[in-house]
Amino acid sequence: MARPGFAAEVEHSLLNGVAQTLANYLADTEGAKSEPAVPKSQLSMRIGDLCPDCGAAAVVAEEGCRKCYSCGYTEC
Repeated sequence: MARPGFAAEVEHSLLNGVAQTLANYLADTEGAKSEPAVPKSQLSMRIGDLCPDCGAAAVVAEEGCRKCYSCGYTEC
């Protein structure tokens, strides 16, 4: 019997706790059909070259210039 305030199953290490939590999460979500975490509007976002300012892969050629969608960097 578990002591008050303590879980019935005691984890003996951090790795065991992480593994048990992951197993519980996967068991809860297995077979569940849910909406994607990212909105569909962001799924179609274009991926471009790496930005020299912020490093994001968000630099695309647009309107005769190269623009970064992440930080606003431009090359005209």
